[in-house]
Amino acid sequence: RLQDLAGIFYAAMGTGNNSSTATSGNQNSAGETVVENVKVNVDSNITKAVDKVQDAVVSVINLQSHNQSSGFGGLFGQQEESSSSDDSNLEAYSEGSGVIYKKDGNTAYVVTNNHVVDGQQGLEVLMKDGTKVKAELVGTDAYSDLAVLKINSDKVETVASFGDSSALKVGEPAIAIGSPLGSEYANSVTSGIISSLNRQVTSTNESNETVNINAIQTDAAINPGNSGGPLVNIEGQVIGINSSK
Repeated sequence: RLQDLAGIFYAAMGTGNNSSTATSGNQNSAGETVVENVKVNVDSNITKAVDKVQDAVVSVINLQSHNQSSGFGGLFGQQEESSSSDDSNLEAYSEGSGVIYKKDGNTAYVVTNNHVVDGQQGLEVLMKDGTKVKAELVGTDAYSDLAVLKINSDKVETVASFGDSSALKVGEPAIAIGSPLGSEYANSVTSGIISSLNRQVTSTNESNETVNINAIQTDAAINPGNSGGPLVNIEGQVIGINSSK
């Protein structure tokens, strides 16, 4: 349920053997340059954490009519260039991120930010494999800035697991995954640490009401378009939902 989620959230490439080849050069006694390949292990705790969750991270596309989308883009991030929807005059107005947290029969559920879907007249979700599926809004909570969507589960193979955000410690690793600057950069990964806990952040919702949010602060880079994507701990568990607005 949405109210349950509100209590939980807010907030590299290698070969098959997890090694890569780097080239180093040095000189022998005759002054000749000798080139040799050195194997480098590219596997790490961060890559392992990303592997656990990245297939559950999606881009959320906010569709609005041409007249509706002629003004400013969503404050959460990237205003997408117009691309007409298949079955109507709706166009991609703006984009954010989301994470699949539950699969139930033919339906899967995605959590994102409320401001990502604000004003939507239609929604699409871009999966990790590049497949676009239609999404339906289940519910929103402006005070926690959360929204839940549902999609067909046919293309869903991975569901995110959750950690305990109340057990976080300042200084521990934090990983942000999402679509900074839009789906062109979908599933981008940045990493840092938990910089602070229980930060009081004041914002204004769509009803011009002042909302105080108890947030996690991280120095992992979070850009417009990352909103709604997961903040992940070193175990690959979701510990928060990123917000940039």
